[in-house]
Amino acid sequence: MKVIFLENCKQGKKGDVKEVADGFAKNFLFPNKLAKEVNTSVKNEIKQQQTANNFHHEENLKEAYEIKKQLENLQIVMEIKFGENGKAFGSITNKEIGEYLDSKGFNIDRKKIEIKQAIKSEGIHDAKVKLYGSVEAKLKITVVKK
Repeated sequence: MKVIFLENCKQGKKGDVKEVADGFAKNFLFPNKLAKEVNTSVKNEIKQQQTANNFHHEENLKEAYEIKKQLENLQIVMEIKFGENGKAFGSITNKEIGEYLDSKGFNIDRKKIEIKQAIKSEGIHDAKVKLYGSVEAKLKITVVKK
């Protein structure tokens, strides 16, 4: 019997269409609402769902590339206090970068901002922002004395 999985389980992932034994489907998958039998209406439903998913994926990609373009053109200047010996008081982390981007109108989760290590020196530093899928924006952060 051909079934479509409604949830992830050992036998298949959500959305997979597989051939399983009749008894297994009727006695385990269907009662536990892990799968349902594939018929013409379910096939049409699957096609519509795939079409919708592809459409949303394309829209999200377009939006991600637009945000990437805006972020890479953004001049990011951040200030740190330095002591007399040239040591920084504190550092710039992905949290501060996220707050800065939020103040500029970009709603980006700080967990998606990657820096190699906390920024504790003057100069230009690199950071990456994961936007959607494999789309990443490269940021140039200029750090100056306060």
